[in-house]
Amino acid sequence: MKTRFESREALIAEHGKQGTLVDSDLSFLDLSGMDLAGMDLAGSTLSGALLQGTNLSGCNLANIFVQESDFSGVIIEEANLQNAFFQRVTMPGASFRGSNLHHARILICDLQGSNLSGADFSDADMQGSDCSGCDFSDSLLVDLTLRGGTLTDAKFERCDMRRVDLRKTNLHDATYTDVQTDGALFYGKSPWDRQLSHETNLKEKMVTFDGE
Repeated sequence: MKTRFESREALIAEHGKQGTLVDSDLSFLDLSGMDLAGMDLAGSTLSGALLQGTNLSGCNLANIFVQESDFSGVIIEEANLQNAFFQRVTMPGASFRGSNLHHARILICDLQGSNLSGADFSDADMQGSDCSGCDFSDSLLVDLTLRGGTLTDAKFERCDMRRVDLRKTNLHDATYTDVQTDGALFYGKSPWDRQLSHETNLKEKMVTFDGE
């Protein structure tokens, strides 16, 4: 059974270092539903932890390390996640609205139905992740890698998708409105993304490749 915490004060007292949670090991703790907004958790480890519905808005989460945790419905808005590492993390319905995920690694994660609008995913790596139904509106996706992932029913509006790598990614029924796609890559063999809604010329703007 995971140790359950109800307040940030109790969490800091038990796992903090000099009154903060910077570089703390919070693995296998139950932090679900807690309000940790605005805290500095840079460099912390959250593997195997429960953060269902936890509020991490405005937090410094740079360089955090997370594996096989449950972040379902987590709220991480306007937060700093530069160089964060997530692997096999369950987080459907999460909100990363307006957060900085530059150079983050989000590998083989479940983000179905998440709000990723206004976020900075530049130079991030999301290989193998399921982003079905995600809202990427107004996000910066330059040099994002999302190979082998799923973007079924995802929404891209006013996005900068230059040089995004979507090869071997399922793009069925994703929609694109007012997006920049110069140098973008996607898998060119059939079956791929079939018809792209709202922008009939998107296929012509993208560079296609067969195989790798």
